[in-house]
Amino acid sequence: MRVTNTPKLAGLKISGDPQDLEEIYDALHSILPNEGEDPSFEGSRTRVLGFCYEIRHAMQGNRDIEFVHNHMTQEKMKFHEIISNNQNVHYSFAMYYPEMLYITAVLNVFIEGFSRSRTGFPSNKHTILVQYLHACVKDCLQEVLSPQKFRNAAQALTGPHYRFSNFRTQYVDLLNLRYLEWDAEKRQQNLSIMAKRLTERGKEYQQLEEEVYEAAAQHQCHPDEIRLKEDYPESIDW
Repeated sequence: MRVTNTPKLAGLKISGDPQDLEEIYDALHSILPNEGEDPSFEGSRTRVLGFCYEIRHAMQGNRDIEFVHNHMTQEKMKFHEIISNNQNVHYSFAMYYPEMLYITAVLNVFIEGFSRSRTGFPSNKHTILVQYLHACVKDCLQEVLSPQKFRNAAQALTGPHYRFSNFRTQYVDLLNLRYLEWDAEKRQQNLSIMAKRLTERGKEYQQLEEEVYEAAAQHQCHPDEIRLKEDYPESIDW
């Protein structure tokens, strides 16, 4: 599995062969709390399941494909007496950067905060795979941020779990939509700020949270069911 920055920094591209994607898909499911296990983290759990949904569709060939050289040469084929392609098919998909930053932070919470207390403790392999995903995202940040901005972003992604208790994930949508309006330069300048915004529950978050609770009371529904009025763009210059 590979995680790379998209050309315009709109997000991150996750790619791999079917086995790569199936392994990270299974690993993610293994570290998630069960449905209803902790209602205060249900919104965050649903967000990670959305990421799993994209992985599953990529495995089914419903997203993008790319050809990757597998280092097979004529000499190797002759030596092994086989005929083989010299390229493998990898499946890929992209996730918005703020979305992926939030998912990365929440996955760290699920590993560190919940796994120890659950009866079905995930295998070391699954835990390591999720930690590898976390490290890949941080590597992508390090490629495009100054050392100080990278340290700020990395610190924001590894904070205490209580920050995400009853987190209103509509705020992730708000930041996704704002981020997509910017050009590549402004995205790069604000990546570390996005990581901070997603984890600090500042004034903007608090205002949105209040509006979500008011709307939920008005419509007599759970806050997680409230959606923003704005729609995501139909096409994205990644």
